[in-house]
Amino acid sequence: MSTSSRGKRNRQRGQEHERSVAKIYAELMDVDARRGLQGQGEGRQADVEGVPLLRIECKRSKGTASARAALRQLAADAAKADDDRLLVVHLHDDGAGQRPATRWVALPEDDWFAIIEEWWQYRRRFEEE
Repeated sequence: MSTSSRGKRNRQRGQEHERSVAKIYAELMDVDARRGLQGQGEGRQADVEGVPLLRIECKRSKGTASARAALRQLAADAAKADDDRLLVVHLHDDGAGQRPATRWVALPEDDWFAIIEEWWQYRRRFEEE
């Protein structure tokens, strides 16, 4: 397979991952989640748009080594766009050899604790009633 064919196939697989993540959010939250515009520069949208509160980046690869780089890219894109949504990276590890394919979510620790704090307060409010 040529380098250009491999690059095209990798882009297609990445787009498939973005569509599958958007579909999950759309069904789970009943929102118009969809692939974002993939242009470069100041106006670059997230990989998945239409999900309240979240700026979503999707990465598909063999291994999860790209998580750190994806979070850095997501934070930089959010800063350029003056976007204060929570940062979330959806990783799809295709597996290699005997290792099965897995899917992961990564986000900055501060955002994780903000989610947990809000969930905990919500839960405690209903336990008190």
